[in-house]
Amino acid sequence: MERSYAVGDLSASVNGQGLIGQTISGGTVDNATTFWDTETSGITTSDGGTGKTTAEMMTATTFSGAGWDIATAGGSSSVWRIYDGDTYPLLRNFLTALTLTADDVTKTYDSNAFTAGAASVSGNNFKAGESVANLSGSLAIGGSAAGAVNVGSYTITPSGYYSGQQGYDISYTDGTLTVNKATLTATADDASKSYGDPNPALTISYSGFVGSDDESDLDTAPTASTLAELSSTAGSYAITVAGGSDNNYSFAYVDGALTVTYVPSPASTPITVEPVPSQPKVIIIEPSDSISQQTSEPAAQPVSASPAFKIPSTVERNSQDPAAGGQAFTGSLHSREGRTSRTSPASPSKQRQGSLISIHPALVKLFGLQDFVL
Repeated sequence: MERSYAVGDLSASVNGQGLIGQTISGGTVDNATTFWDTETSGITTSDGGTGKTTAEMMTATTFSGAGWDIATAGGSSSVWRIYDGDTYPLLRNFLTALTLTADDVTKTYDSNAFTAGAASVSGNNFKAGESVANLSGSLAIGGSAAGAVNVGSYTITPSGYYSGQQGYDISYTDGTLTVNKATLTATADDASKSYGDPNPALTISYSGFVGSDDESDLDTAPTASTLAELSSTAGSYAITVAGGSDNNYSFAYVDGALTVTYVPSPASTPITVEPVPSQPKVIIIEPSDSISQQTSEPAAQPVSASPAFKIPSTVERNSQDPAAGGQAFTGSLHSREGRTSRTSPASPSKQRQGSLISIHPALVKLFGLQDFVL
């Protein structure tokens, strides 16, 4: 007898042992390829075969090392199939072929590692009325998807299920895990400043970070900017956000507003300069003109000016050419508008009214008459 095993307690009327109940005359046992479970049988000696612990009896190398035609994966043509670590060798001919395929998974980045709890499998050849729930074991995953966190595409390699004799010869097909970027909203914070001031520091608020992520985890943090500058007039200016990039986040930007306000300067205080009396000055007039008495003469008023200047309260007129008919005249000039008259010798009855005003400390112009020079 070869390539066989026993796990129970065998008994016979005579010569009962661990592997077989009785050796018939002429029969032989290949001790190197036959085994019994010393733990489940409670027998430690036998007429033939090799005793193994339960763990050894469920280890593929125990049998493959003894020359057994045994497979650890489904879908083979081997005589035996063993679910390494979970079953004794099973005769594959009594198993139903079953393929379990890892379902594809698409998720949004959430900073959590991918585990078997988020995976599933589907079978294409279950016996009537059966499903994954009828299998022993639990789903385990390998491949690049195991523990995957960041955005990308990963292979889900399923395993972990097994079956007993009369059950299934299970094989597996990989699935795909796709992790997509999460959306991170970056909003420019509103700000304000006074006209003429430099722009304040522009800041950004975020919404959408997952787990313990924050701005320091971004590959490139976005920045905020505005077209407003030092000399921008009062009004509202957009604060825009741009420039962010990251493997795990896509960015949505929301503008803010920079409000520029105008603050009036303190009101200026006028300087009042009182008129300063001065000595009489001489006015030169053409010999053909004469000045009659002033018809109105408002009181002199203070004059605001910078720098200060003197306004005469009385001026004296003398003709530069007495022979031509000029005559002395003394009158009053004031810093505010007055009314005076002019009489021409050629038309004694004709009078013209004019306005006497002060336009400069060194010049008085009498509208409607000849120019006077102080």
